Amino acid sequence: IMETGGVYTAIITNGVNNAKSWDGAAATYSDLGGGPGALIDSVVCANRLIGLLAPNLIKVSDFNNPAIWPSGAGFNANLIDAGDHMVGMESLNRTAFGVFGEESQWVGRAQSGSHPIRFERIAEESGPMSSASLVNLGSAVYYLGDDYNIYRFDGVSCQAIGWAMKPWVEANIDVGHKRMAHGTYFDK
Repeated sequence: IMETGGVYTAIITNGVNNAKSWDGAAATYSDLGGGPGALIDSVVCANRLIGLLAPNLIKVSDFNNPAIWPSGAGFNANLIDAGDHMVGMESLNRTAFGVFGEESQWVGRAQSGSHPIRFERIAEESGPMSSASLVNLGSAVYYLGDDYNIYRFDGVSCQAIGWAMKPWVEANIDVGHKRMAHGTYFDK
């Protein structure tokens, strides 16, 4: 959800079709302007929409406008250093977000200048089973990893924390449908 000028817009992505937007008032959704492509995932950071395109391209929208996608180098980043494909993204706070690859974890931080987002590879742990398994809680992101463990990422480090439940998950998960894995958090 991205707020611009008091209007909240839902951004809909699936990695297959062009990204869609819905303002809640129209009868249906429509293509997101500017043609960012078939985004795998998206996140809002410092009033910019950040989009993830397969296999590892990050696109950054114009300030306060998710329908304008500048073409300069500062608005398109290829996260190729780790040699894996990116899976998803999740917000850490208003000015930072995590980018999760098959075997790498990155942080994107807002900054001023011609490159509005700075990326830094933080760790090389097992990545999430799917972008839907990323769960934001406070200023950290938790996810079910491809190795059946639960991980905690805070933008500084990535740690496996689910050792006690890993054997149960490994014994019971349907690996043929692991890309359908999703996570959620319920506050009591």
